[in-house]
Amino acid sequence: MIGLSKQVARPAKFAGPKLLGLFRQLVECLHSEGVRYCHWKSNHGLLRAIGQGGDPGLLQSGELDLDLLVDRKHITRFEGVLALLGFKRTIDPVKPHSTSVLHFHGLDAATGALLHLHVYYRIVTGESLLKNYRLPLEELLLANARKVEGLPIVDPKVELIIFIIRMMVKYGSLAEQVLVGIDKKAVLVELESLLADGSQKATEGLIEAWLPGLSPALFGDCVTALRDGTSRVRRYLLGRRLRRQLASYRCFSRIGEATRRAGIFWQRLLWRLLSWSSSRQDHASGGAVIAFIGLDASGKSTLMRETAAWLGKVFRLDAEHLGKPPSAWLTLLPNLARRLVAWLAPHLRMSARQDGCTANSGSKGGLLYRLRMVMLAWDRRALALRLRRKAANGWIVLCDRYPSAQVGAIDGAALPLPAAGAGGGLKGYLALLENRLYRQIASPDIVIRVVAPAEVAVERNRQRHELGKEKSDSYVAYNHRNVHLPAFHGAHTVELDTNRSRADTVQHLRRILWQLL
Repeated sequence: MIGLSKQVARPAKFAGPKLLGLFRQLVECLHSEGVRYCHWKSNHGLLRAIGQGGDPGLLQSGELDLDLLVDRKHITRFEGVLALLGFKRTIDPVKPHSTSVLHFHGLDAATGALLHLHVYYRIVTGESLLKNYRLPLEELLLANARKVEGLPIVDPKVELIIFIIRMMVKYGSLAEQVLVGIDKKAVLVELESLLADGSQKATEGLIEAWLPGLSPALFGDCVTALRDGTSRVRRYLLGRRLRRQLASYRCFSRIGEATRRAGIFWQRLLWRLLSWSSSRQDHASGGAVIAFIGLDASGKSTLMRETAAWLGKVFRLDAEHLGKPPSAWLTLLPNLARRLVAWLAPHLRMSARQDGCTANSGSKGGLLYRLRMVMLAWDRRALALRLRRKAANGWIVLCDRYPSAQVGAIDGAALPLPAAGAGGGLKGYLALLENRLYRQIASPDIVIRVVAPAEVAVERNRQRHELGKEKSDSYVAYNHRNVHLPAFHGAHTVELDTNRSRADTVQHLRRILWQLL
């Protein structure tokens, strides 16, 4: 790519008011670089967003994505523009990988929304479960595109051919109709928009030239069936005929197609049973463990929830509280027994008083307290290891708090290590065991250190509305004066000051995370 940074610095300007934020930047930069591309399908929905009187907020809200066909000779230039604009490649963990179809997501700095690009270097289409047809129509689409607000959009007469093939291939599959379903109303609305200017008359010659194996008469019957509300049986039979005529464009053999479709179906079913979303994607560069650490009332839990709602729309994501982990199998019964004792004899509980002082120094040095701290370290390690494995398999993992081996740090080791050379007995052994368990927990990939002035934290604590969970002003003030946050070697650590409006803080955090992911 030649002179990309210079050209992008002074992009061509379009007069249209509809292209906002990252969407507008993308169109302008691709124009500056001379990239040959077009938006090739689902243009009815796109025009509602950017056309005359449209609603550009649809793109920013994530309700629409962009289906772009890019000239293969311009791939390097195209992906260079995406890199400069901060787009990141994502991967669908369920569907078979195709070298010709890629996904990218970019952060719109003004709104914090993630813009999805569904990028095609070749036309690959078919059912929702499996794209099994590679149609040699790239040049036809690229050569027949008109610009709307600077964005090249394929001409309706050409899009009509693609649309009919896409829909009838789906109707020709019982698996598609039973497992996925087809919205007949939406199909009819989009079809009518494509037929509005008499596009069907121009398709016969194009079909004969570009898809000689497809009968124009059959194509006309398919248009009529979709438009006139023909029965599902009729549509199924027409769909089967069309699939037979397109057999030379199949990506897989019949056996290969059936095997792959069955694999995708069972994998999706398993994910549904495990409450995982099959529509989420993975970051192409891998998952990440993101830890939010901070003192009381600093805003870390709120920011983690905001981040989970934001990234969870796109990525496979898990959010956990590592300060209060669930019991592992080894500690389940002891933890149940401890809770039962605390319920039956609350005066025996070993916990911090609201003024920030501990219950009594003797109890903190007792054997039961040390056993409890070792069990807590075990549970934290078990949860951290499970989350680390998820991140290794592509998940984005968010952690409210994160444990460390630093004695005295928040959510860190609680038992002071015995002096060198001193035996320490059973208590010393438990301190060493607790520290070893914490040292076995790998550092997170990204650490967000959430900070706020003590007086701001005290005021926020007063405004909390979770009845029965408030902490006293003196406790919060003591916490900010005397408790320190741990450091994690090798992690990308960013300090985030929350002494600003919540909206500004969230936007700033999104920009930070998107840069680090």
